[in-house]
Amino acid sequence: MTSKKFLVLALCATVFSTGFVKATEKKKKDKDKTVVVEAAENLKLVDEEQCKINLSLFYESAKNKNYAEAIEPWRAVYNDCPQLSKAIYSYGSRILIWQIDQETDATKKEALITDLMKLYDDQAKYFGNDTRTPVPAIMAWKAHYSLIYRPDNLEEPYAWLKESISSLDLATDASFLQNFVSTSYKRYKAENADVEVFINDYMEAIRICDANAKDSTNKNAANYGVLRESLDALFVQSGAADCEQLEKIYAHKVEENKTDIDYLKTVIRFFKRLRCTESEVFFAASKYAHAISPTYESANGLGAMYYKEGSYSKAISMFEEAVSMATEKEDKGDVYMKMASIYLNNLKNGSRAYECAMRSLEFVPNNGSAYILIAMAYASATVSDDAILNRARYWAAVDMLQKAISVDPSCAENANKLISNYRGNFPKKDEIFMHPELKIGGSYTVGGWIGRTTTVRARN
Repeated sequence: MTSKKFLVLALCATVFSTGFVKATEKKKKDKDKTVVVEAAENLKLVDEEQCKINLSLFYESAKNKNYAEAIEPWRAVYNDCPQLSKAIYSYGSRILIWQIDQETDATKKEALITDLMKLYDDQAKYFGNDTRTPVPAIMAWKAHYSLIYRPDNLEEPYAWLKESISSLDLATDASFLQNFVSTSYKRYKAENADVEVFINDYMEAIRICDANAKDSTNKNAANYGVLRESLDALFVQSGAADCEQLEKIYAHKVEENKTDIDYLKTVIRFFKRLRCTESEVFFAASKYAHAISPTYESANGLGAMYYKEGSYSKAISMFEEAVSMATEKEDKGDVYMKMASIYLNNLKNGSRAYECAMRSLEFVPNNGSAYILIAMAYASATVSDDAILNRARYWAAVDMLQKAISVDPSCAENANKLISNYRGNFPKKDEIFMHPELKIGGSYTVGGWIGRTTTVRARN
């Protein structure tokens, strides 16, 4: 064999040998990899089974509030299989809260609080698509407990709550709204934050409260109604409800949004709620809103504006328009009382004042103020050319004042002052004696537009 052929054969042998070795090594690696994968899968099955066992163990203990026994199996399943069950988080929060409340060591307590905050983050990660407790609700609960255990930290929970409410909107739980406004108020007071932020937060919460309170299909509607009263009280207490301050904030905003009917309606309701109905901002918002889409609120606002200007006939006209569009009984009763007051005090028309007050009582029967106004209308009337018989109007007036007290004890002080005054105008006994048609203790029908039967009484 020539040296050249030998070299070729040697080279081929070398290549074959190298290829064979590599192929053998690959088969060995593939086999080793298969063994590792099979072992990992078997271990995974073992871990899942153990997780299920731990889940059952902690669940039974936690459900019976035996949190001490639940801790170890809960932590095991939480660490090894955090995606296994929502119960890891719903009961895990109870376990951690129990631990936090039991712990006396400040360092350990803080570590547990950190664990609780992480628990909510992990719940959002693994179960954020849950329809009953979506991510926004999870973050609201995280904010709730952060505020409890870290009360000095307002910024983070405030941001979580703000984002949560923005996402949930009308589905926001009443407790979340309460936390949100309360936290906003604390920021406003503690950090001298912009008052406008607090006002906007309050208005957003009230919007959601009002919508839910009026929703007959919402089983928690009453809770939202109660919460609204609580938030109103907090807002008034905050000092941010000063009408003059609100004017400064909203004057330019109303001008900027004078074609935005939804914004204008919100401002009108807001100023009305805070009894800032003599504000120029309130009048401006009412005027712009009425031009776009007349409503009870806008007509009522314009009526108040005309009244303030002294244009009483225009005010009456606008209030009549308002009452025709009002849907709530309380609103109708309120507008009729405004008209009654104008007729009595400004237009000196007692009979029309009486008519409006009576219409008000159709919608709000226990309104003592309406009976007081009727009494004043009676007292201002002329019912006879005879001086003694003309005083019969005071008997009818006192009847109305006593009725006011019976339906609305809160007005007793004002009513009793008028009763004392009107009784001083009753006829004397000898004056009554000179009128055969009158008998003390007997009945008498007062003349004129009053036309009411009353009891004859003498001045003491």
